[in-house]
Amino acid sequence: MACEVSVIKCEEYDEVKVRAAIEESLRPLGGLESVVKKGDRVLLKLNLLSSKMPEEATTTHPAIVKAVVRMVQELGGIPVLGDSPGGRNTPGSIRALMKTTGMQAGM
Repeated sequence: MACEVSVIKCEEYDEVKVRAAIEESLRPLGGLESVVKKGDRVLLKLNLLSSKMPEEATTTHPAIVKAVVRMVQELGGIPVLGDSPGGRNTPGSIRALMKTTGMQAGM
């Protein structure tokens, strides 16, 4: 089974630049519109490995998640954010994790 991969460098987490880099990376693969249709539920795995600040590059940066959420919504898809981080998974610990990683503020 052949797999296609597209990698584009993005120098900073500026919202406009992140979106442009994501779109450029998806273009050779047919663009997001080739897989997301109106009404589709799209799971975005947040990859919240640990309670680290976005600058520590341990988890997916909130700017990337925000850009993909908007792109899915613009195509009529329904973004669903999910993850199963290691450690204690209580409502309080998940809220703290979302705050520290910047996901709470970014959404």
